Amino acid sequence: MSTAMPGWLAHERVLLRGAVWPYGAGQSMAGWYPMAMGMGMPMDGSGHAPMLAWRYLGQRPLTAAFFQDNFVGQLAADKRVCYTPLAALAQFEASAAHGKGLRCLKPSAFVFHVSRCGSTLLTQMLAQLPSCVVLSEPPVLDGFFRLHHAQPQASGGVAVFRQLLAALGQARADVQQHLIVKLDSWHAPWIPWVRAAFADVPIFFVYRQPDQVLASHRRQRGLHMVPGLLPLAPLPVVAQALHPGDLEGHARGVLTAIFQSALASADADVLQLLNYKQLPQAVWERVMPVLGLACDEDALKAVRARAQFHAKHGTQPFTGDAPPLAGRANSGSDELAQCYGALEKKRLGVSPAA
Repeated sequence: MSTAMPGWLAHERVLLRGAVWPYGAGQSMAGWYPMAMGMGMPMDGSGHAPMLAWRYLGQRPLTAAFFQDNFVGQLAADKRVCYTPLAALAQFEASAAHGKGLRCLKPSAFVFHVSRCGSTLLTQMLAQLPSCVVLSEPPVLDGFFRLHHAQPQASGGVAVFRQLLAALGQARADVQQHLIVKLDSWHAPWIPWVRAAFADVPIFFVYRQPDQVLASHRRQRGLHMVPGLLPLAPLPVVAQALHPGDLEGHARGVLTAIFQSALASADADVLQLLNYKQLPQAVWERVMPVLGLACDEDALKAVRARAQFHAKHGTQPFTGDAPPLAGRANSGSDELAQCYGALEKKRLGVSPAA
């Protein structure tokens, strides 16, 4: 299996542990989900070509806070991995376009965010609605963006991106009508690209006061907040001479770049802006109306009840945010604070000069 994944990230290789199933042209991939995308050996062995790695999920519901966690705890017999060329995606595009065979949902909304800002809570609340299928940070989309940035011709571009979302949006019940897709926080530079690919789909951007985001990462750092763990291009991380162990400096640079990317799209009126402090009420007062998500009283109670529990650990009651770490707050005068302030003015409809 390792020879089929040259250059793929370590955490992707971990996700692809399982019995390897053969693939034949035209084979149905219903019940399979693309998990990773990269350059590998094609089926005919003639050289390197883009390929997909799939995991079998069957009828297991997509309920976990993060997409990859839906595959945790599978029985050994269900831990199946299949490697295919990109052409295997075509069957899902045909289903989405013509309504034949497997029903594939089209995106109803994209959610971008700065991390540690309530975006997982938002998507988990929407996941309580039977009509919604929620995909939270599918790793294959990160693989697509990395490949498209490095080799845009090899990635297949917008056509393959649409096909990936069709494959991820397999409907498992008649009641499922809406597909909500949350991207990783470092994907903020791709907002204009996603807007061009899906011009009519709302894009939400969830953000939070920067010092609160950084405080959360000090307690438990995300992969993107540790230098060298993830390729972050084309995120325009501010170039500065940092000591390799300066985690705080790296985190501030990454977060600044995310805010800058979002602000550029906000200035172009591409984004629906949501501040952490608006949650959870904004989910039923703003997000659901924008998406046309009607629900009965019982469903609304379920949405509201989900807000009482930890966003990432749904069985743990939410007891409030952790207190800030002493001596860590920023003066508020740097570029990061200025970006946050500009987003707030945009959200509130205040003149930038005010």
